[in-house]
Amino acid sequence: MRRRAVPVPLPPRAESWCRALPIERVAAILESSAPTFGVARTGSITRLDGIGIATASAVRRDPIGESVSVSTGKGSNELHARVGALAEALERYCAEPRGRVAIRTAPASALDGRVLSPEALILPDGLSGTETVDWCEGRTIDGDFLWVPANAVFFPYQPSESAVRLCAANTTGLAAGATLEEALVFALLECIERDAYSRAVALATVGQGDRVPVVDLTSVRECVPAELQAIQSRGHDILVRDLHCDTDVPCYLCVIHDGVLAHMGVAARPDAVEALRAALQEAAQSRLTDLQGAREDLVDRHELEPTDPWFLSAGDARAVPVREGWNGASAFEVLQGLQTRLCCLDLPASVSWVDLSLPTVSLTVVRAIAPGLEVWAFDPSRVGARARGWLCLA
Repeated sequence: MRRRAVPVPLPPRAESWCRALPIERVAAILESSAPTFGVARTGSITRLDGIGIATASAVRRDPIGESVSVSTGKGSNELHARVGALAEALERYCAEPRGRVAIRTAPASALDGRVLSPEALILPDGLSGTETVDWCEGRTIDGDFLWVPANAVFFPYQPSESAVRLCAANTTGLAAGATLEEALVFALLECIERDAYSRAVALATVGQGDRVPVVDLTSVRECVPAELQAIQSRGHDILVRDLHCDTDVPCYLCVIHDGVLAHMGVAARPDAVEALRAALQEAAQSRLTDLQGAREDLVDRHELEPTDPWFLSAGDARAVPVREGWNGASAFEVLQGLQTRLCCLDLPASVSWVDLSLPTVSLTVVRAIAPGLEVWAFDPSRVGARARGWLCLA
């Protein structure tokens, strides 16, 4: 018989630098407006497993196409988890093409004003970026107007009759926040996280996985003792890798393995300890989502195959302590820091974003696009210059 999980007492989140509103106020906004973005019910799924890290789910009515009906959230307590699940449900709803955002279909050369060229995006082979595509209005970080390919904004995405599909639709860079700056911070952190994960998996693919160091669990215990104790007390194995790369933003991969199932979490944050905590919590969330079995896009699939050695064993990788991060006093300062780091990478275009917010919900939802950051691990048809370098190391 499975023992009931006892919710783990975790320290309060240290992300006040980017939280413009108290979590209780955000929860009130999301819960009162949940019917607006289709949420039928929410609930805690923490006790489906014995780890006890707070996890919640939100179920939406009538998702469009490939979008999912069940969203999940995790956090230091049940309130944070519920907010995370509702925020993800809001993001998913806003990213669906529901006619709220005007679309223009044309080749880039026919547009007036500034354009985020499809050539700046990482496209599959066979596309030149000169085709007729769908566009919507976006902004640069500085607020200037530009046209953005709709394919990089909506999920799911179905091109207009005369337009071509540039790439498979995805949700990278989709985030909600109490302010524009807060939403953009978390949107860019997700772009950076997926880029760092793509690098790590690319290195492992070409036999260079030992170049991605593992994190000494003694160091983990010193930084996030509650989460580590919650996982290890169940007898599960845990592996943490430091995915830090040229973006210079702390990013960690955590894998939980119980001998049968293996699940992972990846997170990037300006503060290294918060990145580590978020990765551990997400791994626990991934495990609970699998055990719940309610995500229609996860049918008969586990996060990882238990036979994949790079995910389950440190191998010959060197062990490192939890690194030091950097921080800011506000979301605006953190956003500036992220911009500075991305500008140092000589990417093909600057960050742009599209406002997907609902007028009846007093939170901001954005889709951020960071041209040149890789998504190869999630879409192998899109191999950018940096991923080609990683994959050619063998």
